[in-house]
Amino acid sequence: MQQDKKIKQDAAAFLGLLGFTVVPSDALLGLCLRRASEYICNATNQREIPAGLHMAAVYRVAGEWLRLRHLSGGLSEAEMENAAAAATKVTEIRESEVTVKFQADQTAEQKFVALIESLTLIDGARLARWRRLTW
Repeated sequence: MQQDKKIKQDAAAFLGLLGFTVVPSDALLGLCLRRASEYICNATNQREIPAGLHMAAVYRVAGEWLRLRHLSGGLSEAEMENAAAAATKVTEIRESEVTVKFQADQTAEQKFVALIESLTLIDGARLARWRRLTW
């Protein structure tokens, strides 16, 4: 599907900004897309990801990819430190009612995990806005 291809391309580009080399044909990226798509489609009762949730899907796919690579031990210390360094440029991330603050005393891994959490979180009110009601 064209939408899936665009989400994978955008997620790969976003991960590239964080210093990771990912191609849209990466099998793990495809798995993360299916996982994110299932979550969003189930939460909104839609067959496809609504266009208004495109960037939420991109961030969720990127966050899932980072989480799986981190949990499987597929990231080197240098990769985590580089991503954490990119995250330390930002002292606070705010999305609707959710705020993630990076503290100076956090380790690189703690900052990396906080980054993953902020990417994978989609505000429930944002999902509800796109929910299709059934009777």
